[in-house]
Amino acid sequence: MVLHHIGIIVNDIESALAYYTFLGYEQINTITFDDIQMNNIVFLSAGCQPYIELIQPVNEKSTVYNAKTGFHHLAYDIRNDLETIAFVKKNRLGKKIYGPVQAPCIENRWIVFFYMKNQIIYEFIK
Repeated sequence: MVLHHIGIIVNDIESALAYYTFLGYEQINTITFDDIQMNNIVFLSAGCQPYIELIQPVNEKSTVYNAKTGFHHLAYDIRNDLETIAFVKKNRLGKKIYGPVQAPCIENRWIVFFYMKNQIIYEFIK
């Protein structure tokens, strides 16, 4: 299991992108509209993982519409560790809150979100 990215909710993705670019991050994809989750998303890199994912809700149907701006989730790449979700469920470490759905910004890979007992949202990327 590898930490893939840190999800951050923003009100204005263009302004946030300018700020993170000023801090030394590079934009690694175009701003993409995720029509499943109803968010604009862009990924940034400082030359290595984990990436930063900026998430801007686009309307009231957004999966993060009522969420506070700032830190939202940690995303783990479990492509080679598919037992992770079964382990989380079996040991009651968290509750599934969304998914699985395909993520256009991550090569249409399947994602699922869990609210963990440590009060952090984890996204698992299959």
